[in-house]
Amino acid sequence: MRNEENHDDVTEGERNAALTGVTAINKAIASKKYNIVILDEVNVLLYFKIIALDPIMKIITGKPENIELILTGGNAPKRF
Repeated sequence: MRNEENHDDVTEGERNAALTGVTAINKAIASKKYNIVILDEVNVLLYFKIIALDPIMKIITGKPENIELILTGGNAPKRF
């Protein structure tokens, strides 16, 4: 379990994996194949600073209206 006070132990590999996930999310949304897209535990990634908030905010604000977006995980950012 990560120390909740210190987020400096995030590895480059973890950050790269998260960015790969963001790319996959954007592709899924752009494909228009899905009515619902679930970003499972994304709030935890944000809390531990494994991924920045800006790419997720772009997904939220840029998605088509007909796609439901579900973000899960604890400690959601106040901007949500």
